[in-house]
Amino acid sequence: MDVLDQHYGMVYALRDDEKQSITYVELFFCNFFYDLEYWKYIDESLLPEHFDAKMDNVYRETYLEELSN
Repeated sequence: MDVLDQHYGMVYALRDDEKQSITYVELFFCNFFYDLEYWKYIDESLLPEHFDAKMDNVYRETYLEELSN
């Protein structure tokens, strides 16, 4: 996985040995969260392990705390 910028998104590749293919995925968001319900549109198997870009995720909460200090 190659992280572009933790604030704005990431790019990563999924390898399928059976199909002998590679799928590149780009996820772009702002300030650690998506403003849409991405879990309704993107299958969890296509997301990085423990991916959480919901509005109340830990990374966003930490980011907002740092901004307020």
